[in-house]
Amino acid sequence: QALISMVIDSVDRAVVEAGTDLRVIANVAVGYNNIDVAAARERGIIVTNTPDVLIDATADLTWALILAITRRLGEGERLVRRAEWKGWAFDQLLGMELRGKQLGIVGFGRIGRAVAARAAGFGMTVEHASRSGGGLPLDRLLSTSDVVSLHVPMTPETRHLIDQPALARMKRTAY
Repeated sequence: QALISMVIDSVDRAVVEAGTDLRVIANVAVGYNNIDVAAARERGIIVTNTPDVLIDATADLTWALILAITRRLGEGERLVRRAEWKGWAFDQLLGMELRGKQLGIVGFGRIGRAVAARAAGFGMTVEHASRSGGGLPLDRLLSTSDVVSLHVPMTPETRHLIDQPALARMKRTAY
C-alpha cells in the first residue's frame, strides 16, 4: 500500500500501475523529479516528499566546497599524494582570504538563506539575486562578488543561467 522511494528510483507509470493497492508514494528526496506524479494522481495515490531534509547538509557542503576552492585544498592534497610537497613556503597555496569578501548567492530560497547564515562566521558580506525579487540584479551580483554560489532548481528557465557571458562579467579573481 505504500512505496518509499529514493531520488535515484524511477517511479514511472509502469511502477505506479503495478502497485494495484498502492495508496501513497513517499519520496525520500526534496523534489518529485523521479516520480510520474500525473500517473499517481490519476489513481488517487498521494505523493509526498521531504522538502527540508537536506537544507543544512547542503549548506554545509556548499561551505566545504567554498573553502576547498578558495584555499586550494585539492591542489595541496594532490601534492601530498604525489609526494611532491617539500614543506612550508611563505606563498605556497595561499588561496584567498574570505574575511571582508562578498559572497553572492544566486537563488535565495531555504538553502541559499542557510548558506548566507554561515557566511558571518567567515567574515563575509552577503548579497543575493533571486527570481522572487529583492537583492541585486544578477549582472551586478556577478560583477561585485568574490565568490558566487548557485542555489536554483534546474529548470528550462535556469538552464545556462551562468554561461560564458555571465562568467566574463565576474571579477577575474572570483570563484
